[in-house]
Amino acid sequence: LARSFPKQPQEIRCLAYSPAGDALATASGFTLKLWSVASGAELRRFSGHTGAIRCVAFTADGKRLVTGGDDKTVRVWDAPTGREIFRLARHAGAVTSVALVNGPNHLLTASRDQTMRLWDLRNGQELHVYLERLKSGGLIGAEVDLMAATTMFMGTLFADAISRDVIPAMYRQDPATSIGQYVDLIARALDLKES
Repeated sequence: LARSFPKQPQEIRCLAYSPAGDALATASGFTLKLWSVASGAELRRFSGHTGAIRCVAFTADGKRLVTGGDDKTVRVWDAPTGREIFRLARHAGAVTSVALVNGPNHLLTASRDQTMRLWDLRNGQELHVYLERLKSGGLIGAEVDLMAATTMFMGTLFADAISRDVIPAMYRQDPATSIGQYVDLIARALDLKES
């Protein structure tokens, strides 16, 4: 055991290491905490969510943290001060996954509202909504859950991307892949496409 951290009053639902590896962010209930990896001391708390935090990520430069939660919001935080920079509130369901793509300024979020959204972190502008056409096209009935819909759509998207050599075939996934894993794969695919 290299380091232990104090027991939290509620379960820790998600965590993320800073890119430099010197800090650890943990989410428990409505609160995000930043810890020193070297000492195990709490460095600061981030408060603002009104529902449980489900996901957390650092930007590549380590200067900002991004959280998503049951309150249907994505919060962008200044890591050194704990100040909320802005709130993204376009999802209609709990935000279950966040991933930074193409450097520190683009964010991909996934939600139980059956959408994924791409954001510009410089100004909080929503750039694109993914999966919307599944809902508007009538392809998702009440009996089809998020995982099935996501698997169907993302399988098609990845097959197309692989056929055009946009991403390597090694990223081909089976139907059991979760939406969080798909967000990670999309992030990697976009990074590969840009390089």
